[in-house]
Amino acid sequence: MGDYLTIEKPDKAIYFKINITSNLKYITHGNEYFNYYVNISEFDVYDCITDFDDNYGGIYLWITEEKEIKLFDNIKKEFVNFDKMCSEENTVTFIYYSNEYSCDLEYIVKEILFNIFVKDKYY
Repeated sequence: MGDYLTIEKPDKAIYFKINITSNLKYITHGNEYFNYYVNISEFDVYDCITDFDDNYGGIYLWITEEKEIKLFDNIKKEFVNFDKMCSEENTVTFIYYSNEYSCDLEYIVKEILFNIFVKDKYY
């Protein structure tokens, strides 16, 4: 099925937790359309426990066995329905450390990893 996107460091494991908020954009012919804000933040687990799901509920970045990057709700044990959120009428904005992106999730993850491993060292 896949696994959480995790960065292992000697003293901690870093997971990427997601908080999704929405604002109603407009209503037309009985249909509601929203602006979605997907806030991605790093979440450190210092003891690197093995029963992560039992202790930390919420939505996290997930990599499937097919190497697709998705959002996984480990309370409901299902992926967030991005098809509904990403319809043409809805707006999805990804936010990571106050940087806003309106593009696909894979690009956002690459930007996050760049910031963690490259930017702080060389820029």
